[in-house]
Amino acid sequence: MNDGSYKLSNGMASLYLSETDSGDVFLYFFPPKGYGNRRAACRIDLTDYGTDAAAYFIATVFDSYNRIADYYETNKRT
Repeated sequence: MNDGSYKLSNGMASLYLSETDSGDVFLYFFPPKGYGNRRAACRIDLTDYGTDAAAYFIATVFDSYNRIADYYETNKRT
């Protein structure tokens, strides 16, 4: 990843944490395309949260991965 971007993985699930030059911190559910995909729809802004709250949120998303994937598979449009 480029400077300020990190891939977080837990089994099959991956999240992408990115910090901007101005200090904003975003969590992406999809890899930033060419590390330049900064669309608001693909991210959650963690800038105003402390490190403990952000880490807890990330751990919760990883813990929920199987339920989220099952929900998606059950409810996706064909």
